[in-house]
Amino acid sequence: FDRQVLKRMDVCSAQNIANILWAYGSLGYRPGHRLLDALAEHVLQKLPQFTTQGLTNVLWSFGVFRRIGVDVSSCAPPQWIDAVSAEAHSCMKDYTIQGLANMYWAYASLGHIPSDAHLRALDKELHHRIAKGSENVLPLALGSILWAAAVLNHQLPAPLWSVLEQHSLDCVAHCGSTQVLCNMLWALTLLEKHDSPLMPALWHNIGEQHLKGGKLSTEGLFQIYQCWLLRPTGSAAVLSPALLDTCAQIWR
Repeated sequence: FDRQVLKRMDVCSAQNIANILWAYGSLGYRPGHRLLDALAEHVLQKLPQFTTQGLTNVLWSFGVFRRIGVDVSSCAPPQWIDAVSAEAHSCMKDYTIQGLANMYWAYASLGHIPSDAHLRALDKELHHRIAKGSENVLPLALGSILWAAAVLNHQLPAPLWSVLEQHSLDCVAHCGSTQVLCNMLWALTLLEKHDSPLMPALWHNIGEQHLKGGKLSTEGLFQIYQCWLLRPTGSAAVLSPALLDTCAQIWR
């Protein structure tokens, strides 16, 4: 399949490239290095032609590739990521909340810390968009933003943290993904938000979902046990003996 895409690369539009990358990322497909190099090169050549959604898909897809074990260091070095980020920066106001969340997630997954100016612009636009209340804020977006902030060691500005915390509190009880809850819990632990009212709500709902048969990934179990070990004295963290034992076995 890689060979067929390579043959047609020169006639692919920016949208075609964004769609190909999105499809590969969504399927968890690992493209060969020759194809990845060609895709990355064509991204740079066609940067001004990408839509905001296309730029998000490009960054998100390379983040997925890295997370599933593909070495993207040669085709997507820091200079490449910065070039795509600069194009994204120029049209920041056109992104959806989920698109902004995907950018945070992509940078964290790529192990790339954007410029201070770009991060500040992301923070500002995200706060404005959430506070405005005109878009639905999904738990997945909230979890992605918090997780990325923790990975990047990025201290979120107080106004942005405030709206993220409130929206997370509003949705945590009906969040259908235990992994999203684990990401939030892990993020708050690393960001040292131990006094947040979100912390006991997360511990409680993770435990409730586990009791109801909610499946936890190996990553989720690692996250829970790490948070348990890092909990401060007097923490409201509560884990059932069964879940604690399962986490401890994975940790070992």
